[in-house]
Amino acid sequence: MQRIVLFIALFAGINLASAGMMGGMGGGMMGSQSSPATPPAKDADPSIRKGYDLSQQYCTQCHQAPNPNQHAAADWPPVMTRMQTYMQQQHRLQPNASDRQLILDYLSQSGTAQK
Repeated sequence: MQRIVLFIALFAGINLASAGMMGGMGGGMMGSQSSPATPPAKDADPSIRKGYDLSQQYCTQCHQAPNPNQHAAADWPPVMTRMQTYMQQQHRLQPNASDRQLILDYLSQSGTAQK
């Protein structure tokens, strides 16, 4: 009986930890302190608007769409690489190379973070 209780407690702990990593229960891979992304201005470069739309399509498979201010422009490329790896591991729909570049351009050119 103790083994069953221990197994259930361990399993529940693992599920709570994974929910927190991927956006459940107020945590998330993108952090609990991030504010939602806002669309670029209507007069923004069309490629930036397209990058925003693509981020809404792909990134929200696991968490809220990233806010460009979450990272400094120079920090977005390794974040994108990490997310691409995760998407491959989880068999998620992935952007092609040109769509990845549009997302990266949107994230790195739209933010004001100077971390």
